[in-house]
Amino acid sequence: MNRRLRAAALPLAAAAALAATSCGAGPRPAPGEAGGASSFHHTPAVSDTVLRHLDARVRAHDFSVQNDVRGLGDRLFPQLSRLAMDRDTETRSLALLCLEVSNAQGAGKILGEALSDPSSDVRLTASQALNRTALPSAWPYVVDAVRRNPDPGIRRNAALAAGKFPNAQAAELAEASRSEKDPDVRLASIQARARLGDVSARKEFLADLRAAQGQVRIQWLDRCDYIGQSWVLPALSTWLDDKNPARRIGADNMPGPQYLRVCDIVLNLATGTAQTHWTFKTGPARNYSDAELKEARLAWAGLR
Repeated sequence: MNRRLRAAALPLAAAAALAATSCGAGPRPAPGEAGGASSFHHTPAVSDTVLRHLDARVRAHDFSVQNDVRGLGDRLFPQLSRLAMDRDTETRSLALLCLEVSNAQGAGKILGEALSDPSSDVRLTASQALNRTALPSAWPYVVDAVRRNPDPGIRRNAALAAGKFPNAQAAELAEASRSEKDPDVRLASIQARARLGDVSARKEFLADLRAAQGQVRIQWLDRCDYIGQSWVLPALSTWLDDKNPARRIGADNMPGPQYLRVCDIVLNLATGTAQTHWTFKTGPARNYSDAELKEARLAWAGLR
């Protein structure tokens, strides 16, 4: 592999933004229960005010409350856990979103239990939250959802979430992946196992990635974003020739590009790799020139 592209991890771009942190060969520690520290701080007076009005704001479906409870931890857990059992479905959903960002120790268990909520909207909220933030105490609920939840959308999100859990093992998902009938859920299970290091899942993922053409490639760029590891790079190297529009990033009649092309996104993915440097400036909202793409192709020549 070219020295420029040699790295153990690849933080990939989601939408038009590059990830700022690198990913290791396994899942990253989650905030909250996994010991990750929140960078959001409250003064005692602000915390008291948030707690005093928490019930009313959640019951009023004030979704801005999520910003105010971020990082408050165990102080708000009794209120949010009670609200997560409320009769109103939107109140339950908002309480779960608040628990996701709260850094509270018990948040994972409540989110995990919500995967079996009577409301499909609440179940979806819980599965999406756990996909974003893998809280260790939710692990048994997530695995159970992958294996037995009747809703394929929940099984898919649970599978993707499982691939992000600290100390998760690909073998724990293998049986469910083999028996899964829904193609979207099965692909999510393959992604999760590949992210966790399963060799056969990686081979299957790369075979489908190399076969992707046209607009389907956009979906595969998102899947590479989820994987977040450098072994996806060789299969993407030929996509530097693809100048088809992929993501709209600008407005009509405004300065700057309106679309990122497939080649632009792929080059940005490589830029996020440790020890990768170019002679030109990169950015999340650039259409790269032919000369810049040629430099990237030359750097990637050994990957093909």
